[in-house]
Amino acid sequence: VYRTLDLLREMGLVTEARMGTTTVHYALKDHANHHHAVCRTCKHSYELPDDLFAPIVERLRSEHNFEADVDHLVVMGLCEECARQE
Repeated sequence: VYRTLDLLREMGLVTEARMGTTTVHYALKDHANHHHAVCRTCKHSYELPDDLFAPIVERLRSEHNFEADVDHLVVMGLCEECARQE
């Protein structure tokens, strides 16, 4: 299974991400970028819209002449429930 996933990743058909854990997550790669916010306490993940990061990508381009490849971003933090409990 893992060799097949590695092959699919190399072919650009799936993306691989570690979302704050030792577990590797794989997702079918479509033409849209794929981003998550992950709670560092309960490990719940939330999908984030691609356009949320567009201003950052544009700023990297305009201020630093850097072309960012933003296929998958993971933002770690606390969900509302866990933040309330701290």
